Amino acid sequence: MLDPNYVIPGPPAAPRATTRPDGWPGAPPPAEPPRPQYPVRPTGAITPVVNPTGAYVQMPFGPSGHTRPTPPGPRDGWDEHGKVAADNPYDLGGAKIIARVGPEVILASEVSGYVNDVMAQNAAKIPAEQWAATRDKLIHDRLNHLVEIKLALIDAQRKIPEGNLPKIMESMGNDFEEKELKKKLRQMNLGSRAELDAILLERGTSLEREKQTYIEQQLAFGWVMQQVKIKKEISHVDMLAYYDQHLAEFEFPAKARWEQLLVRVSSFPNRAAARRALEDMGNDVWRGANLADVARAKSQGSTAPAGGQFDWTCQGSMASAIVDRAIFTLPPGRLSPILEDERSLSIVRVHERTAAGRATFADVQEQIKEKLEQRQQEKMKEKVHEYVAKLREETPIWTAYDDAGPTADVAAGPSGGAASTSLRPTRPAPGPPSAGASYRR
Repeated sequence: MLDPNYVIPGPPAAPRATTRPDGWPGAPPPAEPPRPQYPVRPTGAITPVVNPTGAYVQMPFGPSGHTRPTPPGPRDGWDEHGKVAADNPYDLGGAKIIARVGPEVILASEVSGYVNDVMAQNAAKIPAEQWAATRDKLIHDRLNHLVEIKLALIDAQRKIPEGNLPKIMESMGNDFEEKELKKKLRQMNLGSRAELDAILLERGTSLEREKQTYIEQQLAFGWVMQQVKIKKEISHVDMLAYYDQHLAEFEFPAKARWEQLLVRVSSFPNRAAARRALEDMGNDVWRGANLADVARAKSQGSTAPAGGQFDWTCQGSMASAIVDRAIFTLPPGRLSPILEDERSLSIVRVHERTAAGRATFADVQEQIKEKLEQRQQEKMKEKVHEYVAKLREETPIWTAYDDAGPTADVAAGPSGGAASTSLRPTRPAPGPPSAGASYRR
């Protein structure tokens, strides 16, 4: 999709026509009729025709009967490093046509420079077995991006008043000179335009082409943004309305920090024996022993090695309903009575607890703004996609990938997630023992 930060090399200047007499041997064929102006809809199929040998042949291009060139396949003429091969018969100094978008063309040089740079910058990160596939995907993606740029440019040039377009492009050119050029010189630690141009020429582009690229890109992106008409600023009213309509989203449960002594019934001959072991631990704490020390020595809970301590726990998150209810009803600092469920017995004590509630608008204002901006971005992408799809339907397009695509896809990165469950208590926990009472009956 169109991206304002995506740098696109522009095409080289067209060569001047020759002046040799028409009667000389080898004279150029008569000039083809002028290309029709847009909107254009082809009268014939725009899918490339393939002969039995698999080579491209000429195909209809538009209502006036123009024909397309005979291009090579998408990978013909590229060496193993993604660069134009030295013996490539189709290499005309980067002037090979690899796509047509209505009356516009896309040249190999507009793709190769970008692909060469990316492959060189990431050479150490690309496994040898994925080199060709990565290169092919870069070529394909770059070409598709350039097609979208050309589509937007054609639409803009057709609809912007003729007298305004040169002024707009001049303004964008000045912006390149005042901002982009200076930034490039700083980034590359260069002192002059000539030094930068020499380096760009080595990479298959030029400073003038970079400037033209910048102008086309800014014009296309600005035009697309005008067509999709997305509201840019998120107002205070927008954020407050979202808060009022999604109150449940900002509610939070009660939380508690607590500690536990636990025995597992399966670790004893019977439930009575397990209870007696827990009573002994509880009485030790009742007489003044530190609960964390007792837990490390005798408890069988999951946090026994850490002294039976539990960090902030949300209400309703415990597997044992009776324990969950106890830690959210007991007064902080008081030992609970023995709590029994099917598999274990335990004693708990709450350190501190916070009540359930709802975050205020002031607390979540920035969070809401980020969410609305993300939603706006998604809506904008959807509208841009619809706009570009409409232009594709209206415009004849041919690329070198019409009959063959990349040989493989770049491997996707890992992803993952987590889930949790919770059980609510079904009956109240018993109250704490009275003062002076013992856990032993």
